[in-house]
Amino acid sequence: MQRLIDVLDQRTQPVRLFFRDDDAGWQQGRLDGLLGLFLEYETPVDLAVIPAVLTTEGAADLNAWQARHPRIGFHQHGYAHLNHEPAGARKCEFGPSRPIDRQCADIAMGSDRLQAMLQNVDPIFTPPWNRCHPETVNILPRFGFTVFSDDGKAKPKGDGPAHVPVAFDWERQRNEGKLGEALAYLLAASEFSAGIMLHHATMDADALMGLAEFLSIVRWHARVEFVSMRDLMEPVLCTN
Repeated sequence: MQRLIDVLDQRTQPVRLFFRDDDAGWQQGRLDGLLGLFLEYETPVDLAVIPAVLTTEGAADLNAWQARHPRIGFHQHGYAHLNHEPAGARKCEFGPSRPIDRQCADIAMGSDRLQAMLQNVDPIFTPPWNRCHPETVNILPRFGFTVFSDDGKAKPKGDGPAHVPVAFDWERQRNEGKLGEALAYLLAASEFSAGIMLHHATMDADALMGLAEFLSIVRWHARVEFVSMRDLMEPVLCTN
């Protein structure tokens, strides 16, 4: 991890880092462990919450966490995280195989459910598996969404939502044995901001330990500013 410090020391401008953790509503115990880490390091994190799987108890837990750590953000992660594409096709909940009116109904139901269960929900939409039919992306503003987040492959049209991609997948890089190298490149190559995607449901104790080590090294470095997705899109969120 010393390489990360060396990379940051060489930067002329700070990099704004943010974390997006997907699949909130699953594996609450592991999510509690992750949120405890972000609370300890006073670091923002945005949770993409699956509306249909969020229970009353889970919502109460999330609201309690946000009360303790206001830099935890909540936003919508599809509806039920179900694949509706045929066998052999890439998994997608809001893909080409579903009628657009059915997709719209799910988006609206998910939004209503989160608004009713969580105290503060940002107008951000992250689709399961980080993919979504282009037509669906561009109708999101109808439902009050001003920001769309994926892994960077989508290209919303001019009248669609603002785009906040998160291409760096922490668990994928760790499983491939490339985490340190990939983090160094991310910190060196990012001009302004960079997002890190987490999946708490698959993060074991070793994964949390690695994240804790990363935060301990870079959290208070002069060339790093940790922000939320709301911080990045504040002008958009305030004017819509």
